Amino acid sequence: MSRASSLPGQSAPWRFVLNTGVVMLGTVLSRVLGLVREAIFSRQFGTSSEIGVFGAVFAIPDLLYLLIIGGALGSALIPVFGRLIQEGDEEQAWELANTVLTLACLVFVVIAVVIAIFARPLLAFTVTRGYADNPELLNLAVHLLRLMLVQPLLLGLGGLMMALLQSFERFALPVIASNVYNLTIIVAAWLFAPRWRTDALAWGVVVGALLYFVMLIPPVVRAGMRFRPSLNLGMREVQRVGQLLAPRVIGQGALQINIIVIASLISLLTAEAQAANRYAYQLLMLPHGIIALSMGTVLFPRLARLFSAGQMEALRDAALQTLRLVLWLAVPAAILFAVLHVPIVRLLFQRGEFNVESLLLTGRALFFYTPGVIGLAGVEIVIRTFYAMEDTLTPVIVGVLTIALNAVLAWSLIRFLAADLGLIALSYSLTNVLEFVVLLAMLRRRLAGFGNTMVLRSGIALAASSIALALTLIAAVRLAEPYVPGITFVTSYGRGGDFFWLAGALTLIVAAGLTVYVAVSAALGAPEVRELWSVLRQRTGR
Repeated sequence: MSRASSLPGQSAPWRFVLNTGVVMLGTVLSRVLGLVREAIFSRQFGTSSEIGVFGAVFAIPDLLYLLIIGGALGSALIPVFGRLIQEGDEEQAWELANTVLTLACLVFVVIAVVIAIFARPLLAFTVTRGYADNPELLNLAVHLLRLMLVQPLLLGLGGLMMALLQSFERFALPVIASNVYNLTIIVAAWLFAPRWRTDALAWGVVVGALLYFVMLIPPVVRAGMRFRPSLNLGMREVQRVGQLLAPRVIGQGALQINIIVIASLISLLTAEAQAANRYAYQLLMLPHGIIALSMGTVLFPRLARLFSAGQMEALRDAALQTLRLVLWLAVPAAILFAVLHVPIVRLLFQRGEFNVESLLLTGRALFFYTPGVIGLAGVEIVIRTFYAMEDTLTPVIVGVLTIALNAVLAWSLIRFLAADLGLIALSYSLTNVLEFVVLLAMLRRRLAGFGNTMVLRSGIALAASSIALALTLIAAVRLAEPYVPGITFVTSYGRGGDFFWLAGALTLIVAAGLTVYVAVSAALGAPEVRELWSVLRQRTGR
C-alpha cells in the first residue's frame, strides 16, 4: 500500500469535503467583508490624503505579521505539531507549541520596540518617502504606525492558535474569528470614523485583532493546551520548525515587500494616489482569494502526499488540472475588470467623499492591474507545486528577482514617461505575469512536460472564449450607455435610483458575458467545463 493512500482522513472523504467547504466559504466571506470595509472607507474618506496614509502605513504591520509571528510561522508549525499529535506524543506537542509561542512573542516585542523608536526614519525611507515636504502627513503616519504595532502580535498569536486547531481538523471557529476581525473594523469605520477619522480605523484594527485572539483561546484550551512560558530550544522539533520557517518567511514576505515597494513609489506621486491604489488593489485580490488561494489551499496537501509516495505523474496531472481550472476562472475575472472597471468602481465606492476624481484614479489603477489577476492566480498554484515537492528555494529566488525588476521598471516608467499611478500598477502586473511564466517553464522542465495535446486544446478554447467574452461585454456596454447611468465614465451618476439601475444592468451584462464564455468553451470542447461539471455533480451527489 502506498504511503499516500494510508494517510489519516483518507477513509472519511466527507470530512475533507466539509473542511474544504468551510475554508472556501470563509475565504469568500472574508473577501466580501473586505469589499464592504473598503466601500465604507471610500464613503467616509474618498481618496483623501489621510486614508492614503493609513493604507500605506498598514503595509508595515502586515509585513511584521507575515514575517515574524503569523502566516510563515504557522505554516512551519503545523506539520511538526501535527506529526507529534498523530504519534500520540501530546506532551511534546504542547511543549513545542509553548516554546514557539514564547519565542515568537519575545522576538516580536523586540522588533516592535525598535520600529516604534525609529518609526519616523523607517516611514520616511519606505511607504511615505514622498512626504518629506509634508510634516503633517508624516506625523500622522508615525502616529498610526505606533498605534497599530500591537495588531501583528495579537493576529499572530491568534494565527498560531488557528494553526494548532487546524492540526485537529477544527476549521469553523477560526473562520468565524477571522471574519469578526473585519467586522470590527467595519463597525469602527461606520460609527466612529466621522468623528475620530483614521484614529477610529487604527483602533478598530487593534480591537478586531484582540477579539480574534480572545475567541480562539477557549477552543485551544479545550484541545489540551496549557500555556506556560518555555524556551526549550534544544528540542529537535523546535529546530525542525526553524528549518522549515526560513524559506517560508522569504516566500511569504516577497508579496508583502512588493506591496511596500509599490506604496513607496506611489508616495512619490500623491497621498490621494495611495488611497486609490488601496481600493484597486483590494479588488485585484478578490478573485485571487476566491479562486487561486482557495483551490491552492485544497490542492497543496494532495500534492505533498503524491510527492511523498513518489507518484510524480499523478502529481503533474493534479497540478496541471488545477492550474488549467484556475486560469479558466481567472482570465474572465481579468476581462471583467478591464472592460467594466468604471461601473464596478462606481457601484462599490462612489458615494460620500468618493467623487469623480477618485473614480478616475481608482479606475485607472484597476484597469492596469488586470493582467495581474492572471499572473497572481497562476503563480499561486505553481509555487504551491514547488513547495509540495519540497523545493522552496526556486520560488524564493524568482520572487526576489521579480521584486527587484518591479522596483526598477516602475521607477523607470514614472521617471521617464509620466508620474502616473496606472504605470506603477502596470509594472506590478507585468512582473507578476513574468514570474508566473518563468516558474511555469521551470516546473514544466522539472515534471518532464505537461501533456501537450490537452494543454493545446485548453489554450485554444481559453483564447477563443476570452475574445468572445470581451466582445460581448464591450457590445453590451455600448448598447446600455444611453440608458444606464454610470455605465461609462462620461455618463452622469449619483441621483435617485442610479445605483439600482447600474447594479441591475451590470448584473445582466456580466451574466450575458459569462454565459457566452461558458458556451464557447463548451462548444470548443474545453476540458475545464467537463471537469467543473463533474466536480459539481460529485459535491451534490448527483
